[in-house]
This record gives sequence, structure tokens and C-alpha cells, in this order.
Amino acid sequence: MDMPSVFRLMEEDLQKVERQFEENLRSDVSLIPTMGKYVLSSGGKRMRPLALLLAARMCGYRGERAIPLASIVEFVHTATLLHDDVVDNANLRRGQRSANEVWGNSASVLVGDFLFTKSFSLMVTDNDLQVLKAMSDATTAMAEGEVLQLLKTCDLEISEDEYLEVVINKTAVLIAAACEIGGILGGVGEERTAALWVPGDTSWRFFQGPSSTENATAVIVLRPSVARALAAGYRTETPEMSGRSLSTTKIGEVLLLSRARRPVFERRSLAVTRRR
Repeated sequence: MDMPSVFRLMEEDLQKVERQFEENLRSDVSLIPTMGKYVLSSGGKRMRPLALLLAARMCGYRGERAIPLASIVEFVHTATLLHDDVVDNANLRRGQRSANEVWGNSASVLVGDFLFTKSFSLMVTDNDLQVLKAMSDATTAMAEGEVLQLLKTCDLEISEDEYLEVVINKTAVLIAAACEIGGILGGVGEERTAALWVPGDTSWRFFQGPSSTENATAVIVLRPSVARALAAGYRTETPEMSGRSLSTTKIGEVLLLSRARRPVFERRSLAVTRRR
């Protein structure tokens, strides 16, 4: 089954997730729902809630908790987008002006904080310590990935393992947690639930390409000559970065990928151990 077919299969549930997301945005502070709906309306693949819904269904779960929890996962992801764009000084997100460009950095950080805290408030209401632990472990790793990326910005000596650690922590662990929560809902036991964490962890390779090429957060570069041109700020006509230039804030990542004989995503994956 191809991905469009999967989305069609889960279309009704994903629409319920969207409605739950908007419900969770309710606040007497008008800027919160305004910014939240702005980011929500900008599109996105909704891969994280989809991963949770599919994992739950695969594990035989048909209850009512999957929709709210899938919405919480997307809430957390949206909070990271607001924060990322501030850290990266981005002005575009999915083809439209980023929230920090419209409302400023302070508003983006604070609304992102609201989304994070509201997410955990909703999880407490769900009242499942396994779910709470899965999400708290994931968000801790995500924060570590952000700080490590900050430390490695413009580091020409960044290693492949360090780069993959950044990418896995920033992207994979939330997808992995979504899969894990699906197993928790299905009550399939610790061993099978842990097994669900593995495909989530490896799925990052499909989503960490140039999904936000306006800011060149991560780029798959195949040839050293292309990497050197990008690092120098020139434009290129590669399929990955057609007509775009690269911010030198990611130069270490580009040079790292240029040293690979083939794309780093095809060479191997950094071993990641689930926190317990």
C-alpha cells in the first residue's frame, strides 16, 4: 500500500485529530489560538499522529484515546516548529511566512511554551504513566538534539555519528514515541511495544530531507563539488536544492555529507537505545 492510500484509509481519523488540535488550542489569550491555527493551516504531513493511529490500529486498539493522544503528539511537534524557526532565524515555513516573522520571536517562543505545557497537562488528564514517560523521554531527547545542533553549528569537524545523533534526536524520537504509544494503547506488552519503537526510530530518514528547503535545515548532498558550491553560498540546480542557496549556519553538515561516498542516510543508522 502506498502512502496516499494510507492517508485515505486514515482520513477520517486524521480529520478528528485536526478538530481535537483546534479544541486544545482554546485559550482566553487570543494570540495562542491565532498562532496555533496559523501554523496548523500551513500544511504538513501529519506523519506523527498518523504513526500513532496506525500503530494503535495494528495492535488492535479501537478506543477513544488514540485521537486525543495523536493530537498531543502533533501539539508537541508544532511547539518545536515555533522554537526551531526562532533558533534558525527562519522567515519561511512550508512556503509561507513563519510565525516568528509575522508575530516576532518572543511570541513564537511563548506560544511554543504554551503548546509544550498544554501537551503535558493533557497527558496528565489521560492518566497513563507509560504514555507520559514515552513523551517525556522523547521531548528530553529532542531538547538535547537542539542543544547539540547549536554546539555543532559551523563545526567543520562534526562527525557522522554526531550529525546523526542530532537528526535522530530532533526528528526520529518523536515518531518513535508515537509508535510506542500506539503499542501502549493496544496493550501488546513491553516487548512488542519496544519493537514498535524501532521502525519509528528509523523512519526519520524519510522526513529529514529538504522538507523546509527555504531554510536549508538539512540537505542531502551527493557530490563534493555541489557541497563546496553550497557552502560558498552559490546557487545550484540539484534536485534537492533547485535554485536555492544554503545558509552557512549549516556548513558543517554539508561538508560532512560531502565526504560520504554515498548518501549518509543509506550507509548506516546510528544505534539509539531506548531510555528506561
